[in-house]
Amino acid sequence: MRARRSVKLIVDFKIIIPGKPQYTLTKGWIFCLPSSFRDALDIKYQKRVKDKKPYWTWTQGRLFSFSEGDIIYDCPEAYFPSLNWNEQLQLINQMVQVHSATPAGYDKKKGEKEYYPGTIWFKTYRPNAERTELIEAESHSCTQVDFVEFLKTGKIPIPYPGLIL
Repeated sequence: MRARRSVKLIVDFKIIIPGKPQYTLTKGWIFCLPSSFRDALDIKYQKRVKDKKPYWTWTQGRLFSFSEGDIIYDCPEAYFPSLNWNEQLQLINQMVQVHSATPAGYDKKKGEKEYYPGTIWFKTYRPNAERTELIEAESHSCTQVDFVEFLKTGKIPIPYPGLIL
């Protein structure tokens, strides 16, 4: 049996540069995720059928899959192509970089009865006093599920005991 995907998304994306839908970021989250992170958030565009009529809609799953190298900023301006790095550094207060991760999933032997929330090890970076560079501030490990919550709220997740740094 396949896990049911919801049509209620955990995030609302908004266009930040009018007329340029490629510059779409999460709305109401502490960290700004471009729409290119839809796959990592397990958001898919799928065909559904209602009253025997097919239609397409965005759906939400829980197989989060952030991966090594992902970089996420706390301000939309960090993604603006019109600003140079020095200008962006004046606006960035925090950046997150994923250093290691395993995606969420289901135990293949047990079908979809046993959910595995995945793991993630990430570091946060903040600007130095002169705002000329980002320096490492903290290192954390948690589940993919808790990482998504951290991106929403900014609250540091409880360390995941199964991940050795």
